[in-house]
Amino acid sequence: MKGRKPIPQNVYELKGSRGRRARSDQKSAGVAGMPECPKWLSTRATELWHSATVWLFEDIQVLTRGDQSVLALYCDAVADYESIVYRLRETGRVYTAENVTEVERRDGTTVRQRSGMQIKTHPLVAQQNELRRRIQSLAAELGLSPVARLRAAQAAGGDTTRDGIGGFLGRT
Repeated sequence: MKGRKPIPQNVYELKGSRGRRARSDQKSAGVAGMPECPKWLSTRATELWHSATVWLFEDIQVLTRGDQSVLALYCDAVADYESIVYRLRETGRVYTAENVTEVERRDGTTVRQRSGMQIKTHPLVAQQNELRRRIQSLAAELGLSPVARLRAAQAAGGDTTRDGIGGFLGRT
């Protein structure tokens, strides 16, 4: 589908519109109610799930049962991202490896030749970057951008001075 992604009606009502055209009364697809936490989530992802559902369902009321899989993937990706960040802090983002090449001689024997040290990026860095892209994409699907949080809180008359994502991550 080309063009902008459609905004669910409940998110649209919270954010408001700058346009003058009337909005259709389409409701977002999904059954009203709080989704259940999947059993396959890790302990940290389950903690994120519970704080996210309180915030998304009770505080700004944009979560439906149909959002279960997207929210579960988001919480799982954030939990994985956190663990990778901690591991990279311990091991570092780069490592040195000995540059070794195998050379076959004319008589058929193979000799390993060392040609110095090579600085390489840790494989977890690539995983971290992929998780970052996935988290940003899933956050956009759930309406978790800073602008969306600010507009939703202002429209609902909530406190805009509180760090919403810090509260979501359990760090307030």
